[in-house]
Amino acid sequence: MRIAVEAGLYRPGREDSDYRVPDLVIYRPDQASRRGVVGRAELVVEILSPDDESREKLPFFAELGIPEVWLIDPTTRVVELYLLRGAAYHVALPDDQGALRSPLLEVTLRTLPGPQLAVTTPDGVVRI
Repeated sequence: MRIAVEAGLYRPGREDSDYRVPDLVIYRPDQASRRGVVGRAELVVEILSPDDESREKLPFFAELGIPEVWLIDPTTRVVELYLLRGAAYHVALPDDQGALRSPLLEVTLRTLPGPQLAVTTPDGVVRI
């Protein structure tokens, strides 16, 4: 898999007129084009900001079949994890310790005091 920052995510067949630019896109090499990512990416991350339009992009991402979307508040480090079920996203609920699990990346995400975001992988914990 590959990662791109602020790369265009284009609807196939309408690349010139129908696209969004998420903050981070994780995609397979065969999804890449000269201009960005065409069609289904594997995961999209949006960093929320005042007057942000990230939630308005969710229907577009769902139509492309993107299985996971993360919305992250940069101030509080709170993550909203959306998982595609059928044609719509559903918010993933945290476990009893407040952690969210990304099925795609097989990592857990937990907001800690500070605030910090703890990302737990098989190799250990990274705090952001």
